[in-house]
Amino acid sequence: MIVDTPHSGVIRTELIGHLTETEVFYEPRVRLRTHFHELRMKRVLLRLIVFGCLVATRPAWPDQLDFRLQPPKRALTQAPAELSGLWLWRTEGYGYVIQVVGDLLKAFEVTDLSCIPSFQARQVEQDGSRVVFERVDDSSRLVLVGATGAADQGRLTYTNAESAMILHRVDSFPAVCERTTTDDSITNFDVFWETYREQYPFFHLHHVDWQATRDHFRPLVIHASPPQLFGVLRAMIEPLHDHHTYIYSTTDTSLDYGGERPDPDPIGDAGRARALEIIQNRFLVVPLLSLANGKVSFGMLRDSIGYLRVMGFGAYYADRSYERQGEDRFAADLRALDAALDTIFARSAGWRGLVIDMRFSHGGAGGLGLAIASRLATAPYTAYAIVARRDPNDPTLMTAPQLAMVVPSSRPGWHGPVVELTSRYSVSAVEIFTQALMGRRPAVDRIGEPTNGVFSGVVNRHLPNGWIFGLPNELYLTERGTSFDVSGIPPTIPVPTLRTADLAAGSDPGLDRAIAVLSAGRVDSPKEKSGHLAAAAH
Repeated sequence: MIVDTPHSGVIRTELIGHLTETEVFYEPRVRLRTHFHELRMKRVLLRLIVFGCLVATRPAWPDQLDFRLQPPKRALTQAPAELSGLWLWRTEGYGYVIQVVGDLLKAFEVTDLSCIPSFQARQVEQDGSRVVFERVDDSSRLVLVGATGAADQGRLTYTNAESAMILHRVDSFPAVCERTTTDDSITNFDVFWETYREQYPFFHLHHVDWQATRDHFRPLVIHASPPQLFGVLRAMIEPLHDHHTYIYSTTDTSLDYGGERPDPDPIGDAGRARALEIIQNRFLVVPLLSLANGKVSFGMLRDSIGYLRVMGFGAYYADRSYERQGEDRFAADLRALDAALDTIFARSAGWRGLVIDMRFSHGGAGGLGLAIASRLATAPYTAYAIVARRDPNDPTLMTAPQLAMVVPSSRPGWHGPVVELTSRYSVSAVEIFTQALMGRRPAVDRIGEPTNGVFSGVVNRHLPNGWIFGLPNELYLTERGTSFDVSGIPPTIPVPTLRTADLAAGSDPGLDRAIAVLSAGRVDSPKEKSGHLAAAAH
């Protein structure tokens, strides 16, 4: 991840085994490394080598994840003149062809069946081989590094992403880009199905036979109307119960679906409001201080225990005034979060412990979670490694791991006992943050329920008819090669959480237990001192 702001700590992006080391220094002292060149990291390399074998302990997962770099299997042929450009690359995984003509970056979404224009971005700054682009549709920024001139490979990174897409220079577009992708019900179905076939890594965990799904549903769309086609595509991905899958029409608001896990005890918005009311009225001895546009808040519990609640990792500004200063959204959010954390941790003297409540958060940018983790760190440690699916025909072939480390921040923080509250609603960036805390010492107790089980960034795609859909393609791995996708990260202390009966009774068993743990002076979570988790994961 590369962040262009003077307000953040150290971030180093290292693409293991592919690129020479490039370091860019920022706050909040989060570090993404690309080489295991320090002696203390050699043991991490050994663990990364056996990631695949460890993941293979699940019966449905094939023998080994192969991190070796392989070139695209599809032959490249000369593209039409109007597609020719000075710079042209294919991403390793992610399914993009990237073209830069002058100051304009164009992305194309490519499968074995289709080549569809995607987003465009304009160059806003350049420093040697580092070129910053801003998307024309949503003002988010991407950084292109090491791919200019005669370079054969480089990386492309969203400033709010925690890993980069590896670029390999090519001489021409894939042959599929020589023909127009037609807009009819069968082609839309095929592009949708093929994109999932090439990118989605979790069919085996959901026990979904994707080929059988095609065989069953494809005959139903031969003469389908748009609503009928949408119903079929929705029915195809509903069994995945994946919060990072979605599809919607840009012209018909009734055609909109997002995946989700079944909720055994749904509480709805009213239940969430009731839970927050119980905390406010029964537990807080110092009222909440609202910060970062209401997304971060802090108060005090009894026994001098701090209470930090994060409702989301992003949207820390009520408006987009930061754009007038030439700042992108992630950099602005990071600056606002840093200011909020400075305010909170400046008051930490005399605390007995800290409760971090992540039961209500709606996700966001994982890099902001790393910023919080750096304020709690007592020593550098591995947060996670990110890999992405890179072979359309083999879901076990992954990109090389990109390792994220947490390094203690020089800004105000808290190094004492921490308890995190989790629930079935803890999803996406919340889970990434939770995983980033697992290597902290003293260890963080997790009280509540397993998290939702959704980590990966979302690959955004278009159908020929203009509909937009998304799906995950990445795994977040521990040093031991563990992935918590689908299963979620288990609590170290299981406690029923956000149950309708408890809300009706005005109780919060999870917060009660957190206070009891911290008041008793417990520091380490005994179930994780040996590095083993309380529950099995894949």
